[in-house]
Amino acid sequence: MKRFSTTAGFLLVMIFFGLLRQQSNAAELTHFPNPHRSSVNMSVLVVELTGIEVVPGSEMAAITPDSIIAGAEALEGDPPWGMPVWKDDETTDENDGFQEGDTLRFLFWDPILQMEMSATVSEIVRGSRLRFESNGMLIIKLHVVIPEIPPHPPEWIDVPTDVEGQEGGSIEFEIRGRDVNDDRLTIDYYSPDLPETVIFIDHGNGAGFFQWFPTYFHAGEYSATFTLSDGTFNVETRVGISVRSQMAVADLYEFEGPNPNPFNKSAKLRCFIPDNVDFTVEALDSAGRLVGIVERGYGQGEYSLQLDSSGLTSGAYIFRLEAGIVHKYISGVLLR
Repeated sequence: MKRFSTTAGFLLVMIFFGLLRQQSNAAELTHFPNPHRSSVNMSVLVVELTGIEVVPGSEMAAITPDSIIAGAEALEGDPPWGMPVWKDDETTDENDGFQEGDTLRFLFWDPILQMEMSATVSEIVRGSRLRFESNGMLIIKLHVVIPEIPPHPPEWIDVPTDVEGQEGGSIEFEIRGRDVNDDRLTIDYYSPDLPETVIFIDHGNGAGFFQWFPTYFHAGEYSATFTLSDGTFNVETRVGISVRSQMAVADLYEFEGPNPNPFNKSAKLRCFIPDNVDFTVEALDSAGRLVGIVERGYGQGEYSLQLDSSGLTSGAYIFRLEAGIVHKYISGVLLR
């Protein structure tokens, strides 16, 4: 065992207590609980930690044979790191710390892997043994062995259950999965009833994009099956797709008027739009030529529109509502 001169030992002690003062200003613990502080402790100084990278959020703890956290520190910067470990508080009924002579064990918390790992003592630099000694001092080197994460199937984290659309529109959505082993993920698409015009793009990172433009003959119920694979495990998910007929959609829109009809100077038109869409109400002559814009807007709900006939001659007119893919027509007669 390596021996130190009195001077070297004194310097180490001074360094250690300086580190303890720094620890009082260190980052707060976010994983390990703050240990119960009694009137007696033992000083532990870690001068080296191997096997894993210390990053912001890393923590170290000393645990008793009864698995009680009796010392814990947030690790900042480079070693050495000082940590007081506390003796059981004899003024309480609970066992909240070390007993004299208890074996010390150490844990390391990795914020990236979100795991607690055993930290073994690779060398005792100063101290006679890994036992708790009241007011004692221990200088050690630690080594962390990262446990091998067993193979685990990937999982879907963002997949719609059912998707609705309408003929003549667009149906699109994204799906996403993840893998705890950080394996490369692929997504396969299959459907027994969707047409070949469906577009599916596998981004190769556990995400994919689905898009389909159903025509006016595609009203009905469909399904799409996606398989998430990490090369070992395959996990399927199913998305139901409903396509409403364009005729059924058009029936939800209302377009009425003009009132009165025939009309002289002015009249009112009424329309009801069930979805938030851009819409236009136009006036056409009997030959279908555009003669004026009654209203342009965006939104949903019921609209009462004032028709101004100034500039128009007597005759029959057609009024057209365009709202998304829906076109509706009504007619009226202007009498001067």
